[in-house]
Amino acid sequence: SKIAKMSRSAFYKYKDYIFPFYEASHGKIVSISLILKHEPGVLSGILDEIARSFGNVLTINQNIPIQGLANVTISFETGNLVGNIEEMINTIKKKSGVQKIEIIAQE
Repeated sequence: SKIAKMSRSAFYKYKDYIFPFYEASHGKIVSISLILKHEPGVLSGILDEIARSFGNVLTINQNIPIQGLANVTISFETGNLVGNIEEMINTIKKKSGVQKIEIIAQE
C-alpha cells in the first residue's frame, strides 16, 4: 500500500473521499497542458496516443511557437478510456518532443 503523509485524524476524517485519480477521471472531461518542441509529428503522436486509449478529443488549442516551443492544451472525454489516465499521461510524457505535461482540469 502507498503511504500518505497526513495525520491519522485527517485520514479518518477524509478517508471516504480519497480515491485514485483514474477512478475520479473515468467518464469525465480532462484537460491537459503541454509544452512541445515545434517539430513535425510531435502533436500528432500525442493525439494518436489519446486515440489508442480511446479518449475522445474535444478541443485542441495551440499557441504560436516561441523559441522552438509551443504551448498546447487538449481537452478530451474519458468515458471509453482503456487503462487509466495516469498511464496515458506517463506514456505521453516519454514521447519525443514533449517538454512538459500536466493535468489542468477535470470536469
